[in-house]
Amino acid sequence: MNINFRLQPDKRGKEERSIMVRVGGKPLSKRIDIIINQKVFEEQWDSDKQRVIAKGKKRHPDAKEINSFIENIILRIEKEVRMIELNDASIHPHEEYAESIRNIFKTEEPKADFFEVFEEFLNIQSQHYSYNTIKNYRTLKQHLLDFQKVKKFKFTFESIDIVFEDKFVNYLYVEKKHTNTTKSKNMGLLKAFMNWTFERGYHDNLKFKKFSIEEDKKQVIYLKESELKSIIQLKLETGSRLDRVRDVFIFQCFTGQRYSDINRLTWANITENSIEIRTVKTRDLISIPLMDETKQIIAKYKDKEKPLPTISNQKYNDYIKELCKMSGIDTKIILTYYIGKERIEKILPKYELITSHKARSTFVTLSLIRGMNPETIMQITGHTDMKMMKKYLKISKGFVKSDYEKAWGK
Repeated sequence: MNINFRLQPDKRGKEERSIMVRVGGKPLSKRIDIIINQKVFEEQWDSDKQRVIAKGKKRHPDAKEINSFIENIILRIEKEVRMIELNDASIHPHEEYAESIRNIFKTEEPKADFFEVFEEFLNIQSQHYSYNTIKNYRTLKQHLLDFQKVKKFKFTFESIDIVFEDKFVNYLYVEKKHTNTTKSKNMGLLKAFMNWTFERGYHDNLKFKKFSIEEDKKQVIYLKESELKSIIQLKLETGSRLDRVRDVFIFQCFTGQRYSDINRLTWANITENSIEIRTVKTRDLISIPLMDETKQIIAKYKDKEKPLPTISNQKYNDYIKELCKMSGIDTKIILTYYIGKERIEKILPKYELITSHKARSTFVTLSLIRGMNPETIMQITGHTDMKMMKKYLKISKGFVKSDYEKAWGK
């Protein structure tokens, strides 16, 4: 038996063409041509290898998945023929084989319920992903359930296509009032789930690969050195609620660590001159040098159970805003974001925008302004993608230009 793949003929020649499987040779008396549920442009197809091009300028972005799908088809056809021959040693007519092969490609009932598999995914990934990541996936699942109810949409793995994307994105904008950033985050999570289910054979649908997850550039909010000093110099009663919050926040600003990692610090993580931790989000083992300021903060709690006092993340963020307000960090900030094409601006005092994550932004930005190597910063913060640093680099370059002009300008 010969199993070959080619592109379906197309007179127009410019649009994507369906992949066609041609089966011929014994035990068939005549060949069978079947169109499968994948399309590519002719320039992305290697007719000699009968596969989608995976490398070079003409490579298809989903070549790995489509080629895996093709390999799976070959295995399924060969298995189907073997099963017929094993079940009955008598001679089988052509049509029996042909019908069995065609049945492989017939539209079947969904292999599994979409949301049951989503819950299975969450249960499995809860052993690998952080609490916050699983929480984001559960939020996405609820959005999908709400969308199903409001729009009367029937979720199957095959129904997740570009038409669905248009409707769901519009729903997120209109009904949920999501910003472009939040929308993109949810579509990225959905793509990750669909990829996970594709790889495990729940469906053969690759249309989700075309979903757009581009997001608007975020404003970088950070504390200037003068603002950081105003917090440090603020008169507070030693041991008071805000004094403890200040210690943790300043420690974050000097180390660039996430609150989830600060919250888990134990004395076992502290050495004489550094902190050794495995991060919650990325599970990287990182080493953070301790400077005089951070050593002094830890020394305040030497008789306590943990090196730093901790509270819930929500309360912590509330108290940070209170602390910054008392420190006079009230410059008006124009916050700009988009819901679809609609531009929305809010003018807020800066203290309302400061959270635990802004301590991380402060560390990165001020470190760059002071001339620290970006790769060194990434080792300390646990960032794994240089793209994340670009938004901070733009700010630091502005300060370099300013300092240069002060030194060499007229």
